Amino acid sequence: GTHSGLTESVRKIPICILELSTFTREPDLKRRGAASVRQVGNGDKVIKLTPRRHKNAMRLSYFMDMAILSTLHQWDARLLKQLFQQGQRRRSLTQVARIVSRSGDGYLQIAFPVTAWLLVSPSASVYAAAMTLAFALERLTYLLLKNGLQRRRPQEIMPGFRALVVPPDRFSFPSGHTSAAFCLATITGIVFGGPFSILYGWAGCVALSRVLLGAHFPGDTLAGAAIGSAIAFITATQLGIQ
Repeated sequence: GTHSGLTESVRKIPICILELSTFTREPDLKRRGAASVRQVGNGDKVIKLTPRRHKNAMRLSYFMDMAILSTLHQWDARLLKQLFQQGQRRRSLTQVARIVSRSGDGYLQIAFPVTAWLLVSPSASVYAAAMTLAFALERLTYLLLKNGLQRRRPQEIMPGFRALVVPPDRFSFPSGHTSAAFCLATITGIVFGGPFSILYGWAGCVALSRVLLGAHFPGDTLAGAAIGSAIAFITATQLGIQ
């Protein structure tokens, strides 16, 4: 009953969209009760879908969105398998990935500002303020997205897949290690510039390490990089650092 009703609704949806795409079907629309047509002041005609047709159109939009997300997930999973297998073939690469991943656990976000203070850097106070604000915003955004979207970890979705590390939490999107690393790299690069831009390379390695260890899909790390960098840029702009 429910399945056949849903199937029938899906079959009708393309007709609804086709009817919306052209005014040449106006008589047919009115005859079938799919829409009402009225004249407006400038001579144009407005076609308004009936509630049933509008609901069907919304269903089609939902199914299309789901199809797109499903395709993206398949690409994500395929790339994860390829990268993970490369790490499995090269044990030394996996060991390096473990070390790099640990470097993104959050200690450097504290160590860098403290080091700037100890070295009596002229930019130490600005750097500490920017780092504190940016990191607080990054953590808040990360937690809201992770617990709101609730994308499961690779090992929970992919049959027979086992991560090489124990994830710190249940959900996968976005990668917190990656967003924090790119936030640090961006703020440090903006404040000190020059050679500190090399931190982007380190942040990229943190992102890759999370995939090689099976803790994240590649898409999780790409999102994390974008989020961390964007928050850092916005914070620096608001503080007038740039």
